Amino acid sequence: MRTEVQERRPLERAEVEEKERERGAREAYVVFCCLWAVATLFHLAADRDWDRSLLQFALTSSAVWLLVKPSSIPRLLILALLQIMAVGVDAPHVSNHWLFTAFVNVAIVGSAALAMTGERRLSIEKAQLYAGFAPVVRIGVIILYFFAVLHKLNTDFLAPEGSCGTIFYLALQDRLPFLPDSSLLQTASIYGTILVEAAIPILLCLRKTRMLGVFLGAAFHSVVGFNPVSTFYDFSSMLFAVFILFAPEGFSAEVRRNYDRLKAYLRDRTAALDAAPYSGTRLLRLSSWAVLCLLLLVVSSVLLRGSDYVLLFWFAYSSLYVVTSGAALFRKQEAAAVPVTGLFRPRHAVLLVIPALIFLNGLSPYLGLKTENSFAMFSNLRTEGGQTNHLFIPAHTQLFDFQQDLVEVTGSSAAQLQVLADEQKLLPYLEFRIRAGYRQTDSVTYIRNGKERIVPRVAEDPELGRPVPLHLKKLLWFRPVDNVEVQECRH
Repeated sequence: MRTEVQERRPLERAEVEEKERERGAREAYVVFCCLWAVATLFHLAADRDWDRSLLQFALTSSAVWLLVKPSSIPRLLILALLQIMAVGVDAPHVSNHWLFTAFVNVAIVGSAALAMTGERRLSIEKAQLYAGFAPVVRIGVIILYFFAVLHKLNTDFLAPEGSCGTIFYLALQDRLPFLPDSSLLQTASIYGTILVEAAIPILLCLRKTRMLGVFLGAAFHSVVGFNPVSTFYDFSSMLFAVFILFAPEGFSAEVRRNYDRLKAYLRDRTAALDAAPYSGTRLLRLSSWAVLCLLLLVVSSVLLRGSDYVLLFWFAYSSLYVVTSGAALFRKQEAAAVPVTGLFRPRHAVLLVIPALIFLNGLSPYLGLKTENSFAMFSNLRTEGGQTNHLFIPAHTQLFDFQQDLVEVTGSSAAQLQVLADEQKLLPYLEFRIRAGYRQTDSVTYIRNGKERIVPRVAEDPELGRPVPLHLKKLLWFRPVDNVEVQECRH
């Protein structure tokens, strides 16, 4: 017969495991908050938006405030709410990663609200909040990568001439001259990009390869962050934050312990240096630090050509992230080997509407909706004008006709519209109406459905002078279309 002690042991073991999971979730929450705040600062640095408005200043301050105490739930919620507000104010003109950031923040705020409502109290545990939003965000990350790969499966991206893959390699080669100049590597960059971006979500989904997925994603996007085509470190830093949600339980605790050790070491060394009298040894140490900093500046100016000082911080930050994730992968510690529980099982089913919206956003080009910030960045994808360059998604899948009605601007007194005429770009009529609406006193000449129209003053035109509904202006954003068969590499 089973004794009372024997029956109690499984219960005690289950309680211990539950406490360990909660501790791991709390540690993961703290690390995520640190990375989320840093990602916000990289975004603001990329756009130089520190003080563009009171909202941007508040966003900057809240990110720094969260970094000071990353264990705080109110500070994370304030940062999340401010980011949602910033996206709402700037919509639709927000980048892909900033839009995805808004979805993550909605998951965070929604999870907190549902937990507080369910518990009927304003306080909430870190582990409870983390378990609420983390599964939802993980699903969103997989969807993001799905569309990043799907959009690139088109004839223009796979063609070396004009492919964003080739252009990215050449741009990176210009910044890092030691990269070989090889047409074979240029072609390999096209297929290599697709393979890596397809491998990362697959590895993240599998239990035994999850840490490998984190490391591969960190290494790949660390390099992408240096590409001079755009300030990709803002996108990469956002991914660094959400990657941590896939890391095995115990990894965040190990990161936290290493951080505490480093902080204690630096504190002890600083105290010892302050206590030491001014001597040749102390002067030598100070000189060594100065020489090291000077050497880093020289190396960065040679390799990075001093084009963006933020890249210095990106180099330090991304290197630390890659080394830390790589060490956990190859060390195979017991703590890091414990799998994440409830990887894609959210506590609140209603939050699954967020991944659904992320999926709809990525599907937009094929539905005839918007073509900007639909995760089709730098993919050479074209779906406008009743034609498509996608390998297997036909043009007739479009349910809406926003992309079918194209306009060619032939002249305008407004500089922004004249640029379209000079570059011979086409524009969906709705987008043309929105842009023309910002130039009420200007003139414009355009061709629509084969007929040329001359508008002396936009405000007096019965069509262009009519305001576009606010919901269309906020939700839909279309990029210019090349008036040639081959779609060039554009954001």
